[in-house]
Amino acid sequence: MNLHLLVITRLVWNLTFIFLAFITISSCRPDDYPKRQFGRDSAVDLESGLIAHFAFEGGTWDDTHYDNGSQVIGTSKYTSGYRANSQAFDFDGNTSIRIPDSELLRSKTLSFSFWFKPQILPSQTNRYMHLFYKADYDNDDKQQYSSSIDWQPGFGIRYKADIKQNSNCVSGEGWQSLTPTMSMESRWYHSVVIFDARNILVYIDGKLLDAKELSTSGYDNCPGGKLNIGVQSNSAPNHFKGAMDDFRIYNVALTQEQITELSKP
Repeated sequence: MNLHLLVITRLVWNLTFIFLAFITISSCRPDDYPKRQFGRDSAVDLESGLIAHFAFEGGTWDDTHYDNGSQVIGTSKYTSGYRANSQAFDFDGNTSIRIPDSELLRSKTLSFSFWFKPQILPSQTNRYMHLFYKADYDNDDKQQYSSSIDWQPGFGIRYKADIKQNSNCVSGEGWQSLTPTMSMESRWYHSVVIFDARNILVYIDGKLLDAKELSTSGYDNCPGGKLNIGVQSNSAPNHFKGAMDDFRIYNVALTQEQITELSKP
């Protein structure tokens, strides 16, 4: 809306600006985008509590009414999505996406639902790959929660989910981790990570992989850190290399019925 007002202001004395403005407008979210993305033939409610949705259909906009911003660090690339005739964001090992901090991203309960397809797998020489990480990228402070896949000697590949408790927002302190092992190959996986008042839960392909009950309730509210998708921090990038699709964030704990529906290809 601000862009439209600016065009009107300059109407009488800068026709070149008007042309450039129309180029900018045309690159925004297509008018029919929400209809195309929400056209699931299902009676399951997937809208309640949805606070962000990045479907990566040729862009990184949020198609909820919250309109969370996003910034691509590196080159925007797209590849085939988990569904036929769809697109996914291609993380090339140097690319990431940053979502600005907001109260929504610090809700008391959070559920992350997304598809990922690793191009390379964690190994002895490439041990860590971050799926998402809520913290200040430059200084690695203001940490809150994260999810990653890694390789550990004697364990193999682990799918990690972490939140911080009772740390007073001090960097590196108070992490509570769930670290189940799993077999993994280069294919599409659907993942759900839930942080609620007393639990961390991880689902893979619609099934509970593991859960951890926390000794105290809640997690640290550390404002200022952005949500970094596909990377950890400047000092330890640990980039994810592969594709992600249909990245959703809810401020409620998803039910088994919703998780099953979201995990359908």
